[in-house]
Amino acid sequence: MKISTVVTAALVAVACLLQSTTAESEVSVHLRVHVEKDVCYVQCPSGQYCQNDGQKKCRGPQGKECFNPATGFFLPNGCDSGFKCSNGKCVGK
Repeated sequence: MKISTVVTAALVAVACLLQSTTAESEVSVHLRVHVEKDVCYVQCPSGQYCQNDGQKKCRGPQGKECFNPATGFFLPNGCDSGFKCSNGKCVGK
């Protein structure tokens, strides 16, 4: 009985060591997300906004457009639900 207990304990120890090696290799995987969007830091006059489209120019909304500061883009048909357009920019209601 004692020999089988020792053998079982040794097998469990080896299995645990192999398991932790597998887990460590899984943990070391690193995913990197690249964002292809250009952020605009231009300070614009009131009512004008700079889109994150790489042009780095201030402009006001045209027609029904309203600037969404969360995305950095003009929305073509006004703001999303729960927001209103104020001075050309989407703000909470």
